[in-house]
Amino acid sequence: MTLCAARSLKLTARDLEPSAGLIDTQSVRTVGTVPAATRGFDAGKKVKGRKRLIVTDTLGLLLAVHVVAAGIQDRDGEKRPLLWTRLDHPSVKKVWADQGFAGRLVEWAAEILGRDLEIVLVGSLPVP
Repeated sequence: MTLCAARSLKLTARDLEPSAGLIDTQSVRTVGTVPAATRGFDAGKKVKGRKRLIVTDTLGLLLAVHVVAAGIQDRDGEKRPLLWTRLDHPSVKKVWADQGFAGRLVEWAAEILGRDLEIVLVGSLPVP
């Protein structure tokens, strides 16, 4: 954890280690000089480029980031960031995600990582 993050948590009277997180993705366009092997097409967002898969704590501080070709499905690309979060921040027991992560990822997180991955409707994210 960075010194800046630790200070911001101290100011908000929160524990230094998070207990919950959120996962999401963002597709971004790339220029023509980016190798074709590292870019793809996100059909849902109509973007040709790369996708950032992130895990943040409830304050929005980054816990894990993974960059893949945009054509990778959300639920397939998010396994590594969830694993990294499990290893680097073992106190994170619950993770919220939108409906793009529903299905096998929820079962995988429970069975392999021992974590509760809860799928929520967009706009109805609970406050821990």
